Amino acid sequence: MAEQSLAGSSRIDLDEPRYDQNTFKGRAKHFFITTNPLNLFTSSSQLASAKTIVEGYR
Repeated sequence: MAEQSLAGSSRIDLDEPRYDQNTFKGRAKHFFITTNPLNLFTSSSQLASAKTIVEGYR
């Protein structure tokens, strides 16, 4: 599992899945967290702004 402890690294690795992808439970959690149906109601400018924030973090 790729979860970070508070005492460990201070940066979150956006390229690694948060949950173990070798188990069904881990894959299901990853899917349900990364697919947010509320994004359907978000404007293009809000999505572009969020994308800019994530790219700046990387």
